[in-house]
Amino acid sequence: MIYNLTLHDKHAIFVTNDGLKVLVDTGVPYTFFNQKLWNFEGTNYSTQTLLSGITVDAVSELVGTEVNVLLGTDIMSKFKICLDYHNLTISFEPLAYIIDEGEKIQVQMYMGYMLLPVTINGQNVMGFLDTGAKLSYITEELINGLDANPERVKDFYIGIGEFETRTYTTEATLSSGYSFQGTFGGDLPAQVTRQFLSGERKAIIGSDFFFSSKKVWIDYANSYIYIIK
Repeated sequence: MIYNLTLHDKHAIFVTNDGLKVLVDTGVPYTFFNQKLWNFEGTNYSTQTLLSGITVDAVSELVGTEVNVLLGTDIMSKFKICLDYHNLTISFEPLAYIIDEGEKIQVQMYMGYMLLPVTINGQNVMGFLDTGAKLSYITEELINGLDANPERVKDFYIGIGEFETRTYTTEATLSSGYSFQGTFGGDLPAQVTRQFLSGERKAIIGSDFFFSSKKVWIDYANSYIYIIK
């Protein structure tokens, strides 16, 4: 099924046939709705109404527009998904669907999140794939030697709230050799850094990646993404 996308401050939102506004967020492991069940594509899925202070109303306030469903990886992993930020569409295909286009890249799964092998500022690291992040992020080790952009940028993290960050413009290269220019924040809330960015995990790959390519397929079941240049 194909839906039209709206990009609100680089956040991907689509509207279901029954009029619900859905925020697509590969950086959240659970789906949130104001009821405990959500029917999507003919199947009832269990959803969260409140967890760690997160509700769809709180998400709406942070995003700055109405959101009825925060779509997380628990439900997204039941499909093969194609995101097209240029033609503004998102498609959900069954797991049996064969993806026959694009550059295939192996990813790692970590607690329901996708990790991409990526080289940033000369260092080989793993980065979380996060459609919910309008900015990408890197740790202090990857900032070394980069010049900060003149202005700080406001951002937010679901469950924590708003913050400001320095940003750095640099190139990121995936394991296949595919490169894109990104704007990377360097000042994530300490709680997020402690929870996610340690060991090889030193980056969050956000909207810049999706804008850089024509389309991106996400295949959770087989741990691949496909990039159409």
